[in-house]
Amino acid sequence: MLYGMKYNDQTGDGITADDTGIEGWTIELLLDDQVIATTETDADGYYSFSGLGPGSYVVREETRDGWVAIGETSYAVDSLGGQELGSYDFANFEEFSICGTKYNDRTGDGITTDDTTIEGWTVELLLDDQVIAETTTDANGDYMFEGLGPGTYVVREETPDGWVVTGEYSYTVEGVSGTDAVGRDFANFQEYAISGTKYNDQTGDGITADDTTIEGWTVYLLFDGDIVQTTTTDANGGYMFEGLGPGTYEVREETPDGWVVTGESYYTVDGESGSDVTGLDFANFQEFAMYGYKYNDRTGDGITADDAAIEGWTVELLMDGDVIATTTTNSNGFWYFEGLGPGTYVVREETRDGWVVTGESSYTVEGVSGGELGSYDFANFQEFTIYGTKYTDRTGDGISQDDTGLAGW
Repeated sequence: MLYGMKYNDQTGDGITADDTGIEGWTIELLLDDQVIATTETDADGYYSFSGLGPGSYVVREETRDGWVAIGETSYAVDSLGGQELGSYDFANFEEFSICGTKYNDRTGDGITTDDTTIEGWTVELLLDDQVIAETTTDANGDYMFEGLGPGTYVVREETPDGWVVTGEYSYTVEGVSGTDAVGRDFANFQEYAISGTKYNDQTGDGITADDTTIEGWTVYLLFDGDIVQTTTTDANGGYMFEGLGPGTYEVREETPDGWVVTGESYYTVDGESGSDVTGLDFANFQEFAMYGYKYNDRTGDGITADDAAIEGWTVELLMDGDVIATTTTNSNGFWYFEGLGPGTYVVREETRDGWVVTGESSYTVEGVSGGELGSYDFANFQEFTIYGTKYTDRTGDGISQDDTGLAGW
């Protein structure tokens, strides 16, 4: 009798104790190149031919698409008759597939249901460090390598410039007979840019069409609290940070002395794959100054070149009805307020008994970024006295020392 086993070689490395028998596999027996008998393996993968006479036989297995022979596919057997021959075993490895999907990882935090797939992405298959196949993802982002025999494979994706790997870059796959390797997915995040403009907020009321841009202003990009990039605004006030990967960034502007922030001082950005973030604008108001003079209006007809300055006169600065600063005029009658931010101010002079206002007693001033506003001048006329004496001209020849005063006139 001639017999043997048909094995499913799980790893393609030859028959081992872990391999299982295959039922229903056809085995042929030939004599003189003619098939004289066929049989199928049983539930355990066992087959046998009995009642054989003397002769030179060949026992062979069928060949099936999708299966790779591991070892012998046929044996030459010399029988003298009446003897038990075996065991002539066969082993095959069922081809398998490797497949997966290519994702655009929108937030860079790994594949989620919100992520989209990418068509046309190149994936390579390697065996023994050699590229043996290459494919591109389909309209659904899927790829597949099929008809693979035993061995240790590496499947890897391309890495184009401007894309960051957020999952596995490659997978090592040990082939297992008939067991497809699925879910070998790849995910990438497309780099993006952050940009905006720096404005000189002329009136401090937010960015408007009248505001100008500022060149040479420093802007910082932070990640995890650390500065990772620094740039300065261009001739149009624009800035840009590009080539950014996934994560949460912070964009901050410098804050030089003498400037007041009138918009956002920083932005927090959670990047999205391939989606540039624009319009992260900054606006600042440059502190301004206000000045004027205090005059003694000698004739009360308004300030002229003949009028003298008054030293020590108090001038007040108000905002929203509250006095926020005071000063006194110097020896030239000059007064000055500086370091003023945006808003509407009132500047007014003190009022003194015995003095008459001959000009403005107060001015309403709208702040202008970086301006030096003036001259807001004040003028007063100091009240005076007119006096004399009433005489009785005794001789009618004009007032003389002999004349007496006349009361009640």
